[in-house]
Amino acid sequence: PALWSFGVDGQYADVRVATTVALPANTRILNVITANANGALPNIDGVSLALNDRVLVNNEGAGANHGVYTVTDLGSLVTAWVLTRATDMDISAEVTQGIFVKVTNGATLGSTYWRQVTLDPIVLNTTSLSWLQIPAYIDVESY
Repeated sequence: PALWSFGVDGQYADVRVATTVALPANTRILNVITANANGALPNIDGVSLALNDRVLVNNEGAGANHGVYTVTDLGSLVTAWVLTRATDMDISAEVTQGIFVKVTNGATLGSTYWRQVTLDPIVLNTTSLSWLQIPAYIDVESY
């Protein structure tokens, strides 16, 4: 994936998809979202995901669950699907106002750009996070 230079550590990788609706019933404990029932992770924005794909989760009822996750278990008849916060956005210092991601795939949100607009300071897993889609035709460095 392409890397952006807007984060604390200087780089963030793109995400494959962004949610367009809330994920099926789930529970988040610390940095891990787990489905409440066994079954496969549904397609997100028309895309069938693979292990380690990055997902911008932005439509949950609890804004503290929003953020960038990786698929750590696809789920099956005997296991629940699991998403874990991406390692470059899994501590408060890495999730700051103004960071950007590009969504690379998706029927609705593919090739879109998103900015985290919640004011600092952010306490990850406590602070409600808001991601705003930004127009692709502007200079993202000046947005």
